[in-house]
Amino acid sequence: MKPLAVFVRDVVAPTLRKHGFRRSHGTFRVVTDKGVAVIEVSGRGGIGRHDLDFDVGVGFTTHEDRAVFPSLAGVSAEKVRLAIGYSTWLDCVRDPGLTALDLNAKWRFNLDDAALESLFVAVLDAAATDLLHRLDCWPLVPEDSLSHPPRFAFPVELESRSRWRTGPDGQLDLHYAANSPVQRCHGSIGTESFVVDRLYDVERSGVLIAVDAQALRLLAGGASRAAWAEAIGLKPVPEGPAGAVLGVGVMPETLRLEVAGSDATLVIEVAPGRRASLALGALPASLQKMVEGHRFLHVVLVDVDREGLEALTWRSRMRLATAGKVWWAAVRVGS
Repeated sequence: MKPLAVFVRDVVAPTLRKHGFRRSHGTFRVVTDKGVAVIEVSGRGGIGRHDLDFDVGVGFTTHEDRAVFPSLAGVSAEKVRLAIGYSTWLDCVRDPGLTALDLNAKWRFNLDDAALESLFVAVLDAAATDLLHRLDCWPLVPEDSLSHPPRFAFPVELESRSRWRTGPDGQLDLHYAANSPVQRCHGSIGTESFVVDRLYDVERSGVLIAVDAQALRLLAGGASRAAWAEAIGLKPVPEGPAGAVLGVGVMPETLRLEVAGSDATLVIEVAPGRRASLALGALPASLQKMVEGHRFLHVVLVDVDREGLEALTWRSRMRLATAGKVWWAAVRVGS
């Protein structure tokens, strides 16, 4: 059996059976005096980076609506499905550890991830309880685990695995370090050495490098930051949301990435006759595959002053770009 079919049989079915749901493959139904509640698990499983990749649809159709919906004419209660124009109310069970920007309508995890399986079971159990209560209360809509945002009757750490966090102003902000560890990296120019922080941004096929004032002085050799960046082919990141979109374009000859196994080293011709070498460490597997296939990597240098990459967010990076402190280049792999 495929992983998702096994998961539905061994995990989903026992959880929903306690609430009176009867199973038909990946669809579960309860017929009450008020209507029919439906929970549908759909997906492929075993495709891509996770063993399980699936959606959980929830909804109901009241008997009153069943009698008037043309699409339900002649359909028995045991055959009711979830569909727009076919259901009185429908939605999905979302992963509370992610945000909508992470496409949290999808549940994605591996079979050996006991913690996430436990969270899923708890959320599904709450969804089943709340779905039946919503059907019983209809057309009143209570605040519960199916609300937006959800309200759980037990402790749940929301957005715990997301790179996006909701700030005090209610706006989502991307924290780069949430899903990529920050690592101290050593660089050298001749006999001089310096240290920078770096983190890999897999989704944007790149690496973020935080350069402080000392590292910038060594790299620029006394020139202004803007003049030095322009001389070696680094481009200022545009202000505003456009700054998050990187292209390829011309790859400067003054920068290159050397890859030995999974370890990457950034080489910069900082001035005629002066070469900087920066050991970036091991590339993540997905990024290494991209580098091997396309032979380039986005490199973003950020003058973060005292904040560091741990505190860098999408909004603070835009503020730094406005101040002229963020540069980037598409860097070729090899000579």
